[in-house]
Amino acid sequence: MKDINDDLRSEISHGMVPDGAGDVVSRRIKNRIIVKDVRETKPTADSRNTDDIGWNDWEDMKSDDTDPQGHRYANLTSDSDSAKAHGNDLIIEPIFNRNKRKAIITIKYLDNAPFISEIIITSAKQRCDLAESVAKKFGADKKQILTELDRLAAAHVETIKRELNDNNATEEANVVAQESESENINNGSIGAQARYFVENGRTFRRYLDREGEVKAQPIANFAATIVAELTLDDGVERSKEFEIEGILDFGEVLPRITVQATEFSKLDWITEKWGTRAIVEAGRFVKEHLRCAIQVLSTCVKQMHIHTNTGWHSLEDGQRVYLHGGGAIGTDGPLADIEVALPPALANFKLPTLGTREENVHAVRTSLRLLNGLAPDAIVFPVFAGVYRAVLGPSDVSINLCGPTGVFKSEVASIGQCHFGSGFDARHLPTSWSSTPNSIEMLQFVAKDALIVIDDFAPGGSFSDIARFHRDAERIFRAQGNNSGRQRLFSDGRLRPCKPPRGSTMSTGEDLPLGQSVRARIITVEVSPNSIDKQRLTESQSDASKGRYALAMAAYIQWLASRIVDIQKSFRRNVESLRDRILRAGHHARMPEAVAQLIIGLQTFLQFAVDIRAIDEQESSVIWHRGLMALVTVGRAQRSFLEGQEPVQRFLSIIRAAIAAGNAHLAEAPNGGHPDNAEGYGWRLRTLSNGDTIWDPMGDRVGWIVGNDLLLEPNAAFTVAQRIAHTQGQPISISQQVLHKRLFEKGVLFDTEKNRGYKTRRWINGIRTPVLALRLAVLGAMPTGQSGSESAVDSTTLTTDD
Repeated sequence: MKDINDDLRSEISHGMVPDGAGDVVSRRIKNRIIVKDVRETKPTADSRNTDDIGWNDWEDMKSDDTDPQGHRYANLTSDSDSAKAHGNDLIIEPIFNRNKRKAIITIKYLDNAPFISEIIITSAKQRCDLAESVAKKFGADKKQILTELDRLAAAHVETIKRELNDNNATEEANVVAQESESENINNGSIGAQARYFVENGRTFRRYLDREGEVKAQPIANFAATIVAELTLDDGVERSKEFEIEGILDFGEVLPRITVQATEFSKLDWITEKWGTRAIVEAGRFVKEHLRCAIQVLSTCVKQMHIHTNTGWHSLEDGQRVYLHGGGAIGTDGPLADIEVALPPALANFKLPTLGTREENVHAVRTSLRLLNGLAPDAIVFPVFAGVYRAVLGPSDVSINLCGPTGVFKSEVASIGQCHFGSGFDARHLPTSWSSTPNSIEMLQFVAKDALIVIDDFAPGGSFSDIARFHRDAERIFRAQGNNSGRQRLFSDGRLRPCKPPRGSTMSTGEDLPLGQSVRARIITVEVSPNSIDKQRLTESQSDASKGRYALAMAAYIQWLASRIVDIQKSFRRNVESLRDRILRAGHHARMPEAVAQLIIGLQTFLQFAVDIRAIDEQESSVIWHRGLMALVTVGRAQRSFLEGQEPVQRFLSIIRAAIAAGNAHLAEAPNGGHPDNAEGYGWRLRTLSNGDTIWDPMGDRVGWIVGNDLLLEPNAAFTVAQRIAHTQGQPISISQQVLHKRLFEKGVLFDTEKNRGYKTRRWINGIRTPVLALRLAVLGAMPTGQSGSESAVDSTTLTTDD
């Protein structure tokens, strides 16, 4: 369909009626609003009748500077019949007066009297007011009417521009065009390029003063230009940043800065990044004009797409490449046209340029030498396998190197980290446990398909400081183990994309995080004194600083690039097969999954090493069997780290300690007196002034003794245990009801009643009291006279009904 603006521009610019003047150009839109063509011609007597366009009304309302005699007007040959011919269409007909700024707008609708209004056509406010009035009068769509009026104004102003640029234009045309341009400078609808300019390093705005003259207003003592628009892509969401250059009015070049797009319009970045010498002038709307000026005057903005994470990425052609701080690596090696920008904490995540085949083979052999002599297999294989497992895809594996200070835990972890960049060492690791959990979570998200080391878990300070360390560790390890991130909201309440950990985590520390659940999500590797060979460590650190481990990883990634899709497809199947075999060996339900992933990471790397002939099949088999045995042994050792955190064992242990320390006691049932061997059950002998002695109960009563049975009062026992657990900084993590269920499932309760919540009822002091019925042996303290073998029962052995 022909655009009405084309007709308006064509005919207004010539100021005459072209061939075919009897025709009218109209434009029908969705709601049948019609804008008729503008024909500039001198009105005739025949056209001066109220049926045409309300000429008498025009005569009554015309201003002093408009005279219909001898001047050019727009004449539209329309009458009521033609209006009827359009059915429900609404017809807008403009007539421009002498100074070409004012116009008479006639609007017809059916048989209604024409609506006639005089407006300044270049005024956005007056066009809006007219559209609103017409919409109310005829029940029409204000937005559509305003759209047509804006089209009309835009075409008219372009006509004025052409007359202004015409060498034969009259002085009158120049003045009118300047006024029209000034109107548009003020309302901001068109002509943005003419509104602002830079002179001698200062930014100016053009405006129209009261006398109608165009003036220049300084709005800043500097000139700023957007030189690059950056699209930052983290694989989940995209954001914008602008690179901006500037110069002060006395010629000093301002440093190039980067501003987030969301912060750009506020202009607070000017003082923050350029200091006090960059001055924005005072005045109403000056900031808005400066913001607009910077955008308008930035005509050559470079568009850049920048990745802000590491890991595997699919190009448009389907090729898989691995992103790192220095660019990307694909099947054919480095790709030069991919930009990657990582946070400062990950600035050392840069893999080197691939070398010759011989150099790559030497680097792989250097990496494999870590398995010989640096540390026992139970230490070095989890670290080595964890490094090469990380690049295979998202992982729920966390490895924790735990031991006293001075045993080179951080140094060993840094050797693993150096496979992703030679700039890392024990003093320059990505992050530490003193960082905020939010920052650690963001680094875990950014370091996709890579290893990130969190150094120095050593809780200390006040009670609250220690509790914070353990709380943060639980949050970080749980997120890694579950591959889940915290849900967040935008400021408008919309849900932000979730950003979970996308790589593997390795931690070092002198302590273990508290809680059975969190310990079940990590593989703890104990590093004891003298377990690290200092000479081999020094040699390994030298190889790391020379980039040999990073070169081995780069070669491995290039080999993976053409295979990663198939490897990831079969990964879950292979893990599940290994997991089931390991689970049958008696591991915690979570541990076989983690061990199986490490085994497959080792297996895949050995396959690569054989393919490039760094080792042969026999060497690969020897390393494979050593690694398999070491990793399975490490997995089995995790049981010892979990036992002390199991809620049932911890509850019984706290009750036992509370009685021994005099913080709780057990009474003899059914009368509540002291039992035999009272001192062993929380009673203390006191001598009275007359020389008599009596037994005093210590602390709260948590239960009763009946022969060899222990009857715990459910509420009292749980309250005492939870209170002591709080003082230890590690509350019992399950509710009282769940604890009772766990006691029953582990066979600790020998007597229960149906529908009593794992409790039974016994007569105590004449009252039928709900109790938990256990064997007295779970406390490890038996009345005098019983055999040692009978008293040596450990609660950890109670896995079936006694």
